[in-house]
Amino acid sequence: MRLGAEDYLGTTAFAPAANLDQAPEMLASYAPSDGYDVLMFVASAIAQIYPDFRADDLLAPELVEYLPKAQSTCDDELIADLMDFPVLDHPLAERWSESAAVIDFLTTNEPALVANAAPILLVQGSDDQLVPAESSQIVRDRACALGDTVSYRELPSESHDSILIAGMTEALQWTADRFAGIPATTDCTP
Repeated sequence: MRLGAEDYLGTTAFAPAANLDQAPEMLASYAPSDGYDVLMFVASAIAQIYPDFRADDLLAPELVEYLPKAQSTCDDELIADLMDFPVLDHPLAERWSESAAVIDFLTTNEPALVANAAPILLVQGSDDQLVPAESSQIVRDRACALGDTVSYRELPSESHDSILIAGMTEALQWTADRFAGIPATTDCTP
């Protein structure tokens, strides 16, 4: 069975990565166990799409050397390993922002740059340090400006790690409503 655009009923996004042009520097400023893992995941993703990309286009040599372990380790184990990783003065390659592959990847994956064909549920924790609530509010506002139907839920005291569990019941109900043909409400204001 092949699904078409008419089968697309909506998007549920928990603390979506956004403002991606700022993400590498933001992640580089975090402790190794809070940001270096994501930087290495980003480098791995870029390498899958852009054959000419080299990890040292984005990452410092110490992270390039560690990259094979990051590519073969689950995130929880990688985070635990990175607890002992040294804080680097410069986790990013000196000219990372000049890499065409990096720039194209970040731009292409930025949410809410074109109108969405179906409603969106954004679920965000107010205490998320990895993806701050302000970042998701920007996504909401951009999507609203494009005319999208956006339901935005910011749950108090929830972090990046806890938001998935805290928001799951509402997300499942929202998804069930889409399958039942119930129109989504919007938090966008005219």
